[in-house]
Amino acid sequence: MKHSLKKYTRQRGFTLVELMIVMFIIGMLAALAAPAFSKYVKKSRTAEAAGTLSKVFSGAVSYYEADHADSSGATVPKQFPVFANGSCDPDPYMEPGCCSYPDKRCPGNDTRYSGEPWVSLQFNLPNPHLYRPRYHTCVSVSGPFSSNRFVRAEATGNLDCDSVEARFIRSGLVNTSSGDLDKGGAAFEVNATE
Repeated sequence: MKHSLKKYTRQRGFTLVELMIVMFIIGMLAALAAPAFSKYVKKSRTAEAAGTLSKVFSGAVSYYEADHADSSGATVPKQFPVFANGSCDPDPYMEPGCCSYPDKRCPGNDTRYSGEPWVSLQFNLPNPHLYRPRYHTCVSVSGPFSSNRFVRAEATGNLDCDSVEARFIRSGLVNTSSGDLDKGGAAFEVNATE
């Protein structure tokens, strides 16, 4: 009886050096990609700021360009909506930082937006948000237009809850000779991706 001898072939695998090289390459790619991905995520979050800024500024422009009358029905000069107490300082009306909340977002439907000037701006934030809106205007009693002459909308947020805040600002100024509103162009960004 003849026995057949099976050839034992050695299974070829990866050596430890080859595996270490592959792991090193993967680690280098991850190290290069992580900061770019983080920056991309922060940049995508700024879309919320642009939306908030647009809502506030568009509301102010719409209010300014609409006709208004006093209680007797007489037409009043063009104006921006003001805070109920006539304050020029918006900070007491601004939401506190969002970082103290569990998901690092301010809750929606804050009661601050149920009074003036937010009602006149037709503005509300019903959903949790990263950026807090800010609206600023002052009444001017000098010049040919005895109404407010500038408006500024802001969206402020602290995306990574450090001491640096991202701010998006858009301003408009009333032309004192014509009464028309110069909408000031694009938004100004400070630490956009902080």
